Amino acid sequence: MDQHLLNKVNADSTRIFRERSGQPQLQLSIIDKSDDGVGQCVLNHQPKMQINQTSELRAASVQTPNECSRIYTIQHRRSWTTLDISRPLFDELLDIHKIFNGLWRTILAFGLRSCENSYGFPLPQARESRSGKVIHQELAYVIQRVEQNGRPTSGSRWSIRQTGVYQKLTQSERNLEAAKALFLFVAPSPTAERSVLDSLSGSESECGDFIGWALSVHGPLVSESLTGWVDYMCWLEEQLKLKSARIMTSSVYGGRDTRPVKFVESERQDLNQLEGYINDLLMILRNKAYLIRRIKRSCQQYCFVHRNEKQPCGCQRVMEELEEYAAEAQNYQDRAKVLQTEVQSVQSCLSNRESDDIKQLTIRNALDATAVKLLTIISLVFLPITVVENFFSTQFVTTEGGGLQVSVYALIMAAVAVPLTALVYLVWRCWLRHEYSRFHPTFSSGGRLAMNRAGTMDMKEAIELDDLSRMV
Repeated sequence: MDQHLLNKVNADSTRIFRERSGQPQLQLSIIDKSDDGVGQCVLNHQPKMQINQTSELRAASVQTPNECSRIYTIQHRRSWTTLDISRPLFDELLDIHKIFNGLWRTILAFGLRSCENSYGFPLPQARESRSGKVIHQELAYVIQRVEQNGRPTSGSRWSIRQTGVYQKLTQSERNLEAAKALFLFVAPSPTAERSVLDSLSGSESECGDFIGWALSVHGPLVSESLTGWVDYMCWLEEQLKLKSARIMTSSVYGGRDTRPVKFVESERQDLNQLEGYINDLLMILRNKAYLIRRIKRSCQQYCFVHRNEKQPCGCQRVMEELEEYAAEAQNYQDRAKVLQTEVQSVQSCLSNRESDDIKQLTIRNALDATAVKLLTIISLVFLPITVVENFFSTQFVTTEGGGLQVSVYALIMAAVAVPLTALVYLVWRCWLRHEYSRFHPTFSSGGRLAMNRAGTMDMKEAIELDDLSRMV
């Protein structure tokens, strides 16, 4: 094992391995074959054994004469939690069966974690080795599936699960019929495990067609991993249509007194979440299509190395089945691309809706600013008069002699108030022109500027113009 992988395994060991009380650490299913005497062999499934100690593992590793396949299974309680096996027992399993280090990349995909990283998904690992006249071919990969999680409807009702698969075919060049197969399933679904055992138990074929039996195990695993994606994509499309309908309806019936900011933000977050689901879906389906074709290529290599030319070969049927599954995964990937285009279209519609809301908000603020400006002008007219009147008190008008008398000095109030009003108004206009010139070099008036530029200004400018209107 290279040093980087070894350090990563040792660092992540505590989050991956932990035996659980009352649960078996390993389960072993042995498949043996019996000859009916006329060239036909029948596969039989022996009762499943539970292994919790290294001594039990060593005792179970002794092969019987008729054994042709053995399947080890490691379970876990739920996704993103530890496997129900201890690190020493797992190391003993690797050592007894001389499993290659590429399996560790598959195991590192399991264990405690808070989120999934599709870009860190392990690629399939394969190796061919020889010891004398014995050929060993190994393959390890992780295959993902989608299932309903049974959670409340407030969140996503779907979860991405994964299963680790390891296969080792061992065959002697001197005795092609004495081939053996070893499988290790990590966190398989009950449906997949049952499908594999059912496909092997009771099946009957030519005794020399061992490779066809061994390679047929991949078919049920791949088929089960493809079952839920159509329903999952239908759910994504349903959620997308609901969001689209809400956005379109609010655009038609939204009134002037609505508050669109919170609505837009909530819908944008939901759309971003849907886009994340679809992007993950695209990555998973892309990896799945590649993985299935990689399994098919490994099966072709197995068939080329291990086949017995004197006996009929059933590998072609397995490879045709895998090719159909690869085409199905590619079709799902094309559908997911359509979903990605649709969610981007809805996001574009929401952006246009947001732009329209900003424009309407800016226009309304500009109109409000115009009204405030008129009130300000009126205030500017009467405020200096009030100041002058208060300055000179109330001596301009008296009631002496039983009637109202206006002093000859009343003209002083007009002589002071009018120039003062004009001076204040000119200063205010110069300041206003200076502030609005930051938004447009050829400023004419605040109201017309806001209306002309409402469709082109960005969010920051709209906020500044709104604040300026409020100050005015």
